[in-house]
Amino acid sequence: LLTFARRQSVNPQSVDLAQRIHSIREVMDTGLGGAVRLFVDVADDIWPVMVDAAELETALVNLIINARDAMPGGGSVTVRANNIQLDDGERKGDYVAIKVQDTGVGIPPDVLARIFDPFFTTKGIGKGTGLGLSQVHGFAHQAGGTVAVDTKLDEGTTFTICLPRRASQS
Repeated sequence: LLTFARRQSVNPQSVDLAQRIHSIREVMDTGLGGAVRLFVDVADDIWPVMVDAAELETALVNLIINARDAMPGGGSVTVRANNIQLDDGERKGDYVAIKVQDTGVGIPPDVLARIFDPFFTTKGIGKGTGLGLSQVHGFAHQAGGTVAVDTKLDEGTTFTICLPRRASQS
């Protein structure tokens, strides 16, 4: 929240997404339990991005943990990263899309409108702080990108973080 409130400085650096995502996988494989499978699919030619590496890792861990929690009976989480061209009227150019997709319960419409609010959680007392998705939102926007969600009840949820391609050094 300090970063989101701009009271903590970020340390943007050129990040090799393939390396960062695979290192997170090593940690998450043991933390997800036996009922949840984690798949990683990163394009071979993925562009570097300029972000705070610790904030990126925190955002991905938050999304993966939330995905696990949305699958009480087990399921799968897939992390994909690929290069895209974005032209949504507000942003245009080269971006990297990082998607975290689960096969969980989905997010009900009445909850969806509040998911990025700080301290909002649907988890019981002692089960979550409500800071995970607000951190993801803050990270994406601070890095000059976006975060979007696509969800279907009883089918799962996909969060997509789009981060601008690192400008080439001339």
